[in-house]
Amino acid sequence: MKTLDKIKWSRVKLSITFSELIDYFKRNSYDESKGYGYTFVNFTEHEVSASYVEKSLRTEVIVSPAGDEIEQDFLEYETIKFALKPVSKNLSLLAIFNPPKSIKKLTDRLSVDFNYRVGFGSITLNLKEYINYLSVQHSISLLHIDKIKVSNVVLNGNSKASVEITSTKNALLELESIFTNKKYNIDKVRLHCLIYGEPSFVELSKSAFINSDSNHLDFYSDFLIQQLSNDEFR
Repeated sequence: MKTLDKIKWSRVKLSITFSELIDYFKRNSYDESKGYGYTFVNFTEHEVSASYVEKSLRTEVIVSPAGDEIEQDFLEYETIKFALKPVSKNLSLLAIFNPPKSIKKLTDRLSVDFNYRVGFGSITLNLKEYINYLSVQHSISLLHIDKIKVSNVVLNGNSKASVEITSTKNALLELESIFTNKKYNIDKVRLHCLIYGEPSFVELSKSAFINSDSNHLDFYSDFLIQQLSNDEFR
């Protein structure tokens, strides 16, 4: 069974240089006395990756069989694995690997430590363009879209709908045949294919969340990086 990995992409606006970012991560290794810092820092001129670790103390009240309330302290270490890729002088892409429910601890730490010269924003991925990109790649064959989810399908002047289609053939083509000349937003798509003859799976959302087999996670991320780079210089 293949291992599946998840990655969530975001925009990062910078008023500092990428070299300053790298120096910051190198200087701020995890420190038990501070309770936060960075581990496994690796960098090139095109990327820096690390894990942010923050310590926290959680207290729970447990009631004993005799009815007594007993406080128990639990020491926890939250780890957020990430990478930053520069797209232009003032824009980078933030990748969060197997993201937790919230990355606020990481984004707050970076914002505060850089005196709010680092800002974070979301990405909206055009999934129709993404599918078109994959379909023309020579390395991909037998592309099969088995699930698609859309929203804001205009039914009439009063009504809109959200629709999810699961198909044994091509969910996108079936969607287009059902809603001919209708406007809608593609929110999520799931597909299977062969990449250089090797079976692959990916699930993509318009919020730039990618869930795929580990071997091809970088492959599916490349188009997003290319598109953001093109948009920045367009």
